[in-house]
Amino acid sequence: LEGATFTLNKVWATGLITPAKKNNNFDKGQTGVIGGSNSGACVRSGDIILYGLQGKIKDYTKDDHKVRGEFIGTPNGFGDATNTFIYYDGVVYDAVDTNAKAEKLDLKSAAFVEQLGSDWQDVENGYPILRTGAKITDLTVGKPGTDRTVELTPSFDPNVYKYTAKVVNANDKVIFNFTRATGDVTGDVGEKSLDVGKNEFTLTVTSADGAEREYHFTITRTNEVVSSDSTLKSLSVSGAELNETFSKDTTDYTVNAVWKLKKVTINAEASDGSAEVRGAGEKELEIGLNTFEIKVIAEDDSETTYTLKITREPLFKAGSGTKDDPYQIRNEEDLRNLSIASNESVGKKFDGVYFKQTADIDLRGEQWTPICSSNTNSFAGHYDGNGFTIKNLKIDINDDNLNTFETVTGITALGLFGNMNAGDGYTCSIKNVTAEVSINNDLTTSAPSAAGIIGSVYTSYQATEVPLIENCVVKGSVTCRKSMAGGILGCADNASLKIIDCTNYATLKVPTDGFTPQKEDQLRYVGGIAAAIFVHDQQTVITGCVNYGDLTGYCYVGGILGRLSQSASSDRNNGITAENGYQATIEYCANYGDINLGTHDIKEKGNIGGIIGAITDGAHEVKHEAKVKLSNLYNAGTLTVMNYYDSYIGAVVGTHNLLGEIENCYNAGLISVSEERA
Repeated sequence: LEGATFTLNKVWATGLITPAKKNNNFDKGQTGVIGGSNSGACVRSGDIILYGLQGKIKDYTKDDHKVRGEFIGTPNGFGDATNTFIYYDGVVYDAVDTNAKAEKLDLKSAAFVEQLGSDWQDVENGYPILRTGAKITDLTVGKPGTDRTVELTPSFDPNVYKYTAKVVNANDKVIFNFTRATGDVTGDVGEKSLDVGKNEFTLTVTSADGAEREYHFTITRTNEVVSSDSTLKSLSVSGAELNETFSKDTTDYTVNAVWKLKKVTINAEASDGSAEVRGAGEKELEIGLNTFEIKVIAEDDSETTYTLKITREPLFKAGSGTKDDPYQIRNEEDLRNLSIASNESVGKKFDGVYFKQTADIDLRGEQWTPICSSNTNSFAGHYDGNGFTIKNLKIDINDDNLNTFETVTGITALGLFGNMNAGDGYTCSIKNVTAEVSINNDLTTSAPSAAGIIGSVYTSYQATEVPLIENCVVKGSVTCRKSMAGGILGCADNASLKIIDCTNYATLKVPTDGFTPQKEDQLRYVGGIAAAIFVHDQQTVITGCVNYGDLTGYCYVGGILGRLSQSASSDRNNGITAENGYQATIEYCANYGDINLGTHDIKEKGNIGGIIGAITDGAHEVKHEAKVKLSNLYNAGTLTVMNYYDSYIGAVVGTHNLLGEIENCYNAGLISVSEERA
């Protein structure tokens, strides 16, 4: 458009228009170049009136302002008029409602541009210009020798054709870069020099059909003097310290980050407030070397780059996790890192990975979060304590501080380890660990089982090898208000496992004051080696284990095992698969600890045994009979039952209602029962 006159030969060459109509008929007495009848298109002369038919303009005669074109399709079913107008001698008239008197429209008005439709846009001093296929689709104006660009006003848009920019005096060149264009680009392509003041540049795009589009740039180079200071005033990293003392003239720095530091924030402040700082902010850290560049860009575009190398330590600093080269747990930091890593997400953890402790570790009595504390993230690796001791392991948990433990889905088991799991193609083990513990589970809102070594074990029906706990020793105390307390193991639910040559010296207690159980799942289990084991078809073996700790509880209490029960789903394999037909074998074990059953009048049957409190088939329908073998067992502890309702007391087993054998068992301990309940 030029002034108030359309240069249609240039901008309407390929445009589509939607003409107006009047009462489904053409205006008689008015002629136009594009006209028509119900039978087709025709060419007329005079005023240009566009009717309710879609036409494609072919060309335009500027001298007499005539348009020649052709209809698209058959001119019938005109429909309501939309995006319509009348053009005559450089003036546009509103003709949407052809019954009304035509009004003049300002060529620059939004109303007129809107009537033209989506093929038009408001550019070039406000006059509408037809969109064409010739355009640059991606363009930047760069500063040669840098990775920076000139800020255009407005920001580049393929359908906007005029831009301005301002640069400082130090910028004496620019470079026009484009990666895509729908045609050949000519004109001020590439690097261009800048004079002080205004500099005009034009890029012309020519499409394959000959259509052209020009992009205009006015870049002003100022004469003002600006700062050249591109140094930093300060540099720091959150959660870690620079190894070198900061100086604005020193550009290389290193940082050592601990494994658990997975994100840092780089804080960088420029010496000159007008300078730009790039590369600072929050950063993710990978294990090993992480290199970051912080660039300071002065007003005159001079720049200084500071390099920051942050080395994040691996989770374990020695070993590779294989059987022949296990990860080494050397100190408290390594052990706590193992706990943190195990509790970050759900799923089995460290499947097939081996660990070996290389020294005594003192946890200093600070709160311990069990390794794999939830049944949604069970330990599936192998831990070898190598005969060393973990000292001052403390868990003091209650309703008020439960949420302070860093876990994924809460705590379901307490101990050095929380949960352990064996399944199809993988198994797990803990051996040669000595733990000095102080575990106090005072929760009333939930009931996680607790023990010195491992709180809970689960074995999948598809497991090819059962979990192993071997040669472990526990000292100290384990107290549970509302659950199971064991020396080595809390509970093996729906599991089969082997516990070999383990010893407990810890005092175990489930308090009988302040709470009265009302149903089966509130019963308390206490066992010197394990509080409760619910076996399925594979064989569970406890052999060579000894308890020296005193035990206090009610319902199920045993010197070695509180309760042994057939799992509710133990018929899953349709038959006993354990060796020799036994689902459980307890042999070569001894108890020397005193056992106290109950101090309250609780309306539940108590089960107390020098070795096992009770052996039961569980509260379910059993399709085959499980068999238990008890062999070479010895009790020397005193069994005391006071003020209890209907108790079952046995020097070896309190209650036994499964099939099996008992052989070579001996009792040297006393059994004491209060007179009123004898």
